[in-house]
Amino acid sequence: MEYVEVAFPLAVDRLFTYAVPDNLRDRVGVGSAVLAPFRNRRRTGYVVAETETPPPKALKEIEGTVGEGPILDPEILALSRWIADYYLCPWGEVLRAAAPKTSSLAKREVWVKPAADAPSLGAMADQLVRRAPRQARALHLLCERPEGMRQTELRRASGIAGSSLRRLIESGAVTTFERGARGTAAESRVSDLEEPPTPTSDQAAALEIVVGALREGRRETVLLHGVTGSGKTEVYLMAIAESLAMGRGAIALVPEIALTPQTASRFTRRFGSRVAVIHSRLSAGERGAAWRSIAEGKCDVVVGPRSAVFAPVRHLGLVVIDEEHDASYKQSDANPRYHARDVALERSRLSSASLILGSATPSLESYLSAQHGVYRLATLPSRIGGRPLPRVEIVDMRNERGVHAGTAIGARLRDAIADRLLKKEQAIMLLNRRGFSNYLQCRTCGHVIRCQRCSVSLTYHRTGPALRCHYCGLSERPPDECPECHGTFVGGRGTGTQAVEDELGELFPRARVLRFDADTTRRKGAHRDHLERFGRGEADILLGTQMIAKGLDFPRVTLVGVVSADTALNLPDFRAAERTFQLLAQVAGRTGRSELGGEVIIQSYAPDHYAVDAVRGHRYAEFVQQELRARQELDYPPFSRMALLRFRAPDEERVSKACEAVAETLAGIIGGQDRSDISILGPAPAPIARLRGAHRWHIIVKGKDIDHVRSVVREARKRSDGFRVRGVRVAIDIDPIEVL
Repeated sequence: MEYVEVAFPLAVDRLFTYAVPDNLRDRVGVGSAVLAPFRNRRRTGYVVAETETPPPKALKEIEGTVGEGPILDPEILALSRWIADYYLCPWGEVLRAAAPKTSSLAKREVWVKPAADAPSLGAMADQLVRRAPRQARALHLLCERPEGMRQTELRRASGIAGSSLRRLIESGAVTTFERGARGTAAESRVSDLEEPPTPTSDQAAALEIVVGALREGRRETVLLHGVTGSGKTEVYLMAIAESLAMGRGAIALVPEIALTPQTASRFTRRFGSRVAVIHSRLSAGERGAAWRSIAEGKCDVVVGPRSAVFAPVRHLGLVVIDEEHDASYKQSDANPRYHARDVALERSRLSSASLILGSATPSLESYLSAQHGVYRLATLPSRIGGRPLPRVEIVDMRNERGVHAGTAIGARLRDAIADRLLKKEQAIMLLNRRGFSNYLQCRTCGHVIRCQRCSVSLTYHRTGPALRCHYCGLSERPPDECPECHGTFVGGRGTGTQAVEDELGELFPRARVLRFDADTTRRKGAHRDHLERFGRGEADILLGTQMIAKGLDFPRVTLVGVVSADTALNLPDFRAAERTFQLLAQVAGRTGRSELGGEVIIQSYAPDHYAVDAVRGHRYAEFVQQELRARQELDYPPFSRMALLRFRAPDEERVSKACEAVAETLAGIIGGQDRSDISILGPAPAPIARLRGAHRWHIIVKGKDIDHVRSVVREARKRSDGFRVRGVRVAIDIDPIEVL
């Protein structure tokens, strides 16, 4: 009998041995997803090793398999093992992130097709136009697609309700059938592929670095530092084309799902059905089908956010990370707490692939790596066609006229918007804050309505109306009176996107405002629909949060307005200045991308802060030098490496004692090993001391060498009972990007 080692996607850092019965021997192997009994339950696990050596005691047997054959290839298994070791988390939890959801592997979808011939179906649709326009639209779509459409796609495109579709089925006009889910390729396809343009001299120089490495079969990591609009995406496309020409695949990561449709569309125009899209908004069937098409080699170009780094691309030759500085590449809220940039570095090593890190505002870590020769540096210092970068004006809101309680748009920005509307041009407005007001406050006693489960105020949303916590999701009706003094003068403070939308409507009643934030893009396909509407000119102003700051390219946008540059500037986090500069510089790059030119107006109450001032003139190098000096004085990354240990529990005394016990163990290990290069900050309450009903404490371990830091934390996890206090959850975050 054969035996296998199985990792389960649980918070258990060990493997379990099972026997493989004879009837499953041909179906179970390394990389297989299997069903096995575990703690009186039948669970899905992943086979990571096999052996013929019998164990000392009788074992439970594997009971079945999921999918056909291995679902994890040796490269992904090796990558997942590295992630588990580096980030100090259970292997099984990494495999859960890397593997396709087992429920998607055999998923089938419902399709709808005409039951009658197309002409009569068209006639039926014409009769329904006035009485049932959505049914008519659905029938017209099916006339154009006689082979059928996915039911979900038909409903989304036509707006037809499920009950109305059932009536069409019952009438005999259409019929349904099942088929294996596809969703494998990017949604928009073209038969005639787009020809690449002639690269600029700067693009050609950058391309030569990557292509040279591909041709010589060596691995190269390139930091592509290009100003906004300089043609970084074209460098990605040309490099991918070279990789494909050599018989090797490619992965392109984007920071936001919102960017995926636009990026995927551009990649598809160049590479057609070879492109697969992976992201969390796909259905289980679509994700499973995309995974199969990649694993089978039908699609060898993959586009998606951070999880696409695990795509099973055959013969991987190139990985691209667009906007490499973006915080969304780090998973911080659950194991594995990995950074896609670092995982891509390891995957490129395993595959002997090259890696391109692209950004107009590279992270300080990548910037220093390029300066020290760890990465090759390629620059694109100018925009395509020699177009100038937009002029940036910073408005000091302390002295701005026309601003009073309840308003957010000053006179200078208001005049600029009016000018663009008069010229029938478009504007983008950024406010990195959802909701109608930041919080509700009693104007009698000053009491702020706070979340009962978190150390944060509740955000007021007009729709509902409701007070919502953006951390735990708590929602409640706004009070009619103050819960402290029972006063009735309770009003909103601060400004959110809903309030700015209303203010724009009052100032410019004829303007078409499209709000783009997490509240308006919840439904599937909403990101794509909003961007397509704006691209078609169906809105004059695109108002949104940080989602609109990255990667979007609309030629008719001639104005970018930042309602408040100071939103994140004063957060208790050492990266606050860097994030503020990156956000402002990135959103400034959304304008001036055509012969129409562009202008940026930034409203700020801290106009002299170097993170804000450096955006004027697009002075990235100047900002970096000043920020690096500040980091070096405080010994923060990139001049040190960190591990953040977060403790949380409903009982504050229990969580504080667990945290203190671990801190004591860490101090003992550091002293005993004479690790003078390692220091401990804490134990202390976290800046957000209560979240989702749990009290939060943390410890920061800092050192020059991340291997030393990890070694000390790993040893403390073995020794300290503080990691095993009942009811206290401990999360280890290696290389955290925030300490809130």
